[in-house]
Amino acid sequence: MGAMKRWMHDVHDDCLSMGVRNTAKKYDISADDVKTATMNHVQWKKSWSEFVIENNIKQTMANANEAAKKRGL
Repeated sequence: MGAMKRWMHDVHDDCLSMGVRNTAKKYDISADDVKTATMNHVQWKKSWSEFVIENNIKQTMANANEAAKKRGL
C-alpha cells in the first residue's frame, strides 16, 4: 500500500506543478487518471472543476496545459 500512496502523492504534486497533460505523459496514464489520482490523494469527493476552483489553481493549470500544447505534449 505504501508504494501506491507514494505514487498518488507524486502524481498529485506533479499535476499541481506541471499540469494534467505533462503529468499524464510523464506517467504514461490518461488525463482522467491524473485527475482521479490527484483528487483521491487529498480525499476530494466533488468534481474536478470544483477541485480546481476550490484550490485556486485554475489559471495555473490553464497555463501549464497551454505550455504543454505548444510543446506538442
